[in-house]
Amino acid sequence: MILLLRTAHYNLAALRDVYLHTNTLAALANLAPYMHSLSSLAAQRLVSLFDMLARRRAPVLLTPASPPPSREATVHGHRQL
Repeated sequence: MILLLRTAHYNLAALRDVYLHTNTLAALANLAPYMHSLSSLAAQRLVSLFDMLARRRAPVLLTPASPPPSREATVHGHRQL
């Protein structure tokens, strides 16, 4: 458990390998129904991983989406520059 959490944390911080990240999170998700009586270290690492994921996701959620082009800016289905 701790090894998977350390691997996911290190991957987010340094490697940024999508394949490794997907597999470590999938393994953690498969272990989720059996996680009980976690040690304080494992619980702390799990919370730290979720905190890091939330911080990475927050800027993406805060950026506004670009509005669709207005009808006045298009002529015959093509955008005017």
